[in-house]
Amino acid sequence: MSLWIYDPFRNSRHWDPFREMDHLVGELLSDRQLMPQAALGELHVGKDDFAYSVDVAGFKPEELKVDLDGDSLVVSADHRESTNDESVHRSFVRKFTIPKEVRKETIKCDIDSKGHLRIHGAKLAIEDQQKRQIPIEFKSSNKPAIEKNTQRQLVMPTGSGFASNGDFVIEDDFERAISLLINSTQQQQQNRRRELGESIFSRVPEKKLVEYFTRLLKHIQKDEKLMIYTVKNEVKLPHVFAQCFFNWTLSIMFSKKNEKRKALMTSEAKKETDQNGTDSMTDTDGIFSNEISCPFDFSDKEKFEIIKTIGSAEFPPYLKILNLAMKALCIPPTKVIETIKELADVGQASFSSLVLILSEVVFNTLTLWDDLLPQCILLGKVSANQIESYASPLSEEKRNQTRETLLNAELVWQQTMDRYTEMYRKYTHRQGKPDPPFDVFRNNLLELMSDLRQQNTQGKFIDAGMAIGIIKATLAKRFKKKEVNDEQLLDLIYHVIQSRPSIKSTVIKLLEKNYNQQGIANMIKKFDPRRGSLPNLHFADVNLHEASSPQFLALPKEINVKFVDKPNQLKVLSFDLSKLESSNYPYVGLDTEWSPYLVKSRASILQLALRDIVYLIDMDACSGTQELEYFLDKLFNNEKLIKIGFKFTEDLHQLRGCSPRCTGLYRPKNLICIQSLFNDLVKISTKEVGSLAGFLKPSNVPFEPDPEIAQLQAELDDPGFVDENPFRTPEMKSAMLRDLVERDKLKKNEMDNGIVQHDIKFMGLSAVCVRILGKSLDKSEQCSVWNRRPLRMRYAALDAYCMLMLMDKFIDWCEEKKLDLKKLIASQPPTTIAFPLFFSVM
Repeated sequence: MSLWIYDPFRNSRHWDPFREMDHLVGELLSDRQLMPQAALGELHVGKDDFAYSVDVAGFKPEELKVDLDGDSLVVSADHRESTNDESVHRSFVRKFTIPKEVRKETIKCDIDSKGHLRIHGAKLAIEDQQKRQIPIEFKSSNKPAIEKNTQRQLVMPTGSGFASNGDFVIEDDFERAISLLINSTQQQQQNRRRELGESIFSRVPEKKLVEYFTRLLKHIQKDEKLMIYTVKNEVKLPHVFAQCFFNWTLSIMFSKKNEKRKALMTSEAKKETDQNGTDSMTDTDGIFSNEISCPFDFSDKEKFEIIKTIGSAEFPPYLKILNLAMKALCIPPTKVIETIKELADVGQASFSSLVLILSEVVFNTLTLWDDLLPQCILLGKVSANQIESYASPLSEEKRNQTRETLLNAELVWQQTMDRYTEMYRKYTHRQGKPDPPFDVFRNNLLELMSDLRQQNTQGKFIDAGMAIGIIKATLAKRFKKKEVNDEQLLDLIYHVIQSRPSIKSTVIKLLEKNYNQQGIANMIKKFDPRRGSLPNLHFADVNLHEASSPQFLALPKEINVKFVDKPNQLKVLSFDLSKLESSNYPYVGLDTEWSPYLVKSRASILQLALRDIVYLIDMDACSGTQELEYFLDKLFNNEKLIKIGFKFTEDLHQLRGCSPRCTGLYRPKNLICIQSLFNDLVKISTKEVGSLAGFLKPSNVPFEPDPEIAQLQAELDDPGFVDENPFRTPEMKSAMLRDLVERDKLKKNEMDNGIVQHDIKFMGLSAVCVRILGKSLDKSEQCSVWNRRPLRMRYAALDAYCMLMLMDKFIDWCEEKKLDLKKLIASQPPTTIAFPLFFSVM
């Protein structure tokens, strides 16, 4: 039985307000189990007796200890051995509460030759509450062998934090909390943050939570030995500690809001939901709306003390810890800005906090202080995207000031060490030797200005760690999910190894040991990335108009596909677009592909779908040409053409990498998102038609009740059931059960041709196709290397043409139900992107 809290919504298809937070650090937050050497135990409670078994192989009987302290049974072990070359230390502590009806004087324990320790006793009345040690009876003449184990061992929590008089002493609990944090870094599969937060903070009195959090965070940061521990991607103990606190706080906040929301749902509203097949409750709005506050009774002074503590500490930027703290503590962003400014004025604000204020929309759309930009430039490496995000909402006057600051830094600050030191002390309010050093600052600034001027158009390949992560994910898609074939896998591996030769041996080990793919591993061994050219792979010829499987969409047989790889061929497309302007079908389906393996990527393919043909434009071959700029301007500046894409903002960014001077890519006209149009069409249909029957196709996932519902119900119905996990309380299980039942109702409603309105904005393009067209998109070629040729033409063509297939369904539905689709299209929000700071001088 797992010792960790089960999350029933981890893989749910429905919206989860914590899903975004759960993905802040990717795999670090997924459901995990303990390491094999963690001495897992199994508890059995019968009608007349109880028994607890734990594997202690590798320990001598004299190294084991079992203590009974009141209702707590503590099993511990400590083994040490050393030679001239190395030393080994293994230890563990297991503690659980025995049932109250167990007669303590009957408790005995024994150990067999295989190293299985068994503690057992009879269930009678409790009287004796005195602490006593239980002797271990060894039931074999052969002692368990000590297993040689050089792996890092888990440090088990000790110390309770409570003094003999019952008062909670903060420092006395540090060891226990730090042990839990260290365990989370040493386990091969890390714990989830909310669970770890529950383990650390649930025992701390509420009135001491703020002091406990701030003091322990500072204590960890000052301890060089503790700062050695790294989880993944530069995430260290203080980062995990802060994440745990805020995620745990948010989980309590959400559970309170969820109860309040359910109480507000009237039976009439539920009836309306059932009749319409649509969840009429929109997000009212989000879990951070004004209807709920911080779950703890913190004063404003205490909240800002927490913000100051994390605002002066460095955190990996992608964790966005200030955003997380703001939401957990229910602090408005203006107050967060004020607090960080106070720190900056005395030279105590961390670089990561300053950059977050500079670049995050939740902050930089508000009033910021003038010295923020110089402080960020002087204290670390700022990206062009962060600068553009900061400048985007500014007035033209402020944008001019921003340009002047950057140009002054380029022309003056980086000229001499003395001038850099002068500016550093003036703006950062820090004395002593500047950090970063002068040469690092100068290189950072030169790269920033080059990127801002769009002079670095070639993509830089991702680092080795990210490259290995991509290969691992693709290996899982090939051998576990069966979503890609051998040719696609090899194409990806060759491409990645050519750019990152150092990971070749790691890839071979993954293939041989994890997947037993000796044949593919041998092919990789023969590949020499130093030769420059990639091996030629034979990809099976595919029929562009046949799906690889019946459940997938296929391109209609009458649709032609043409590949455009010369700039002068774009004139033919421009002529076709001119004819389309005056037709009664002015729709153009759009999609873009780019390589996810580049830090600075740009569009590799632009797919353009017209009524009877799909053009695949080779952006690598046409990039930077006048023909491409003219064509893109004609396409995106044309009001008569209705361009249809799916969340096309990022696609526009990738296209700008190929044609940075094209104005149409910043202010596209009549560009709509098919997902947004679908969402609005469902709303108006529900309101004016009253039913979605005939419009939506059933979900392609058969309804199956969540098996966890029956398990939780059985546990709650059994009065004798004792859960080994102390955090899975009956109250928590009841809340989980109610939520699971509610999720099943929503899911069943969706299967019956209804749809949950709130879920639409979380649906991908393939999911939209399922509900409208009855079939999904084949994503097996999604991980293709798009700057490699030949193209995977079937995938690329269908991704654009399905936009028109969806639009055709929308047109038919609106004509049948007398709905005004043109009015709905005209009401779609425009896409407006600020011009780059140095757009006029590029």
